[in-house]
Amino acid sequence: MREPFVRLFDSKLAQPQIAVGAVVLGLFHDLDDPDRVVWLRAFRDMSTRQRSLEAFYGGPVWAAHRGDANETIVDSDNALLLEPFGDYAARAEQPLWDAAIVRAEIIYLASADPLRFGQVFEEIVRPRIELAGAVVSAAFISLSEPNNFPRLPLRENERVLVWFSRFDDAAAECRFTERLNAQSGWRDDIGDEFLPAFARKPEIIRLQPLVTYPAS
Repeated sequence: MREPFVRLFDSKLAQPQIAVGAVVLGLFHDLDDPDRVVWLRAFRDMSTRQRSLEAFYGGPVWAAHRGDANETIVDSDNALLLEPFGDYAARAEQPLWDAAIVRAEIIYLASADPLRFGQVFEEIVRPRIELAGAVVSAAFISLSEPNNFPRLPLRENERVLVWFSRFDDAAAECRFTERLNAQSGWRDDIGDEFLPAFARKPEIIRLQPLVTYPAS
């Protein structure tokens, strides 16, 4: 039911969300899971998030199409509430979503404070990424605020840092991953406070952009 959902989302659900204050960044195929669609939605602040979600999910468009949408969806709760980290998006030479392949890596931080881990990311992780031949196009960390629209459940008990990079094709992303995985010894410079964050294997999601919404 992935393709019916994509058609419904693009034709009926995206623009009404934008109209009430959401920023719909894009809709993506998960290249490693044919049954999953990934999409990214942003808001100016948490107050805007609450007003926008209340307006959309309490409005006539969702009332008219939620039955069709829900028929296509098995799980919609795999969602994270994040805030931008650093100024990657602002200084990116090309839009993140305008790429053949977008690679997302979710680093699970265990008990590490997301903001403190951000310094480790800048000093140790990002140089590794650049050495392997990629650029961090955007980065986000868990937002430590309660879900102000509980009708949409979130993975609230997980602290993460998520970074994105763009590639011209799948082969380029594969070469990057091989070079990144071949690096060794870099954990020697990480303090004990942050080692648990690297004990769990990060989640890597390879995305193929389907639709972007530059007007948003």
